[in-house]
Amino acid sequence: MRRERPLTHAVIDELLGVTLLGPLLRCDLAALVAPRVYASDATLTDGAVVQAPLSCEEAVWLWSRAPRRGSVIHYRNLPEGPTFECSESPRYDPLLHKWVEGKQFYPVVSYKFKRSAHVNVQEANALRTVIKHASKDNRLHRSRLPVLVDSQVVQAIGCRGRSRSEEHTSE
Repeated sequence: MRRERPLTHAVIDELLGVTLLGPLLRCDLAALVAPRVYASDATLTDGAVVQAPLSCEEAVWLWSRAPRRGSVIHYRNLPEGPTFECSESPRYDPLLHKWVEGKQFYPVVSYKFKRSAHVNVQEANALRTVIKHASKDNRLHRSRLPVLVDSQVVQAIGCRGRSRSEEHTSE
């Protein structure tokens, strides 16, 4: 008959380490940052995507400033209409702001949305347009793609990889 033994602290630490680092086994950590930066924006009715060339130095600098933590998204159904809020206030980065203002962006696509939705849902749709556009360019495959997004809700969803709202994950 087999007898169960409790796991030692060393074994537990090893299992936790493998569990936490497991997702990195499928990541290409050597992937370079793409030679361009994208930006997406949306209103209630329109979406747009722009791009700008990116030097290696700019790519490293930009990637080092990217938000990675995300935050919790709260859906609130208020009398004046539904809204999404983040649990954290946005982090203002004056150097990034100045860099964006000085960068020359070129239009990729602009369009009207087919359906009416909350502005943060439309921002997520505009980000999806960036991903669709970039995925068609073979030169961008296996690279990290910097995307500037002004919606804090969409940034948080991108960092966390999920949302509590059905509207963001329905498609």
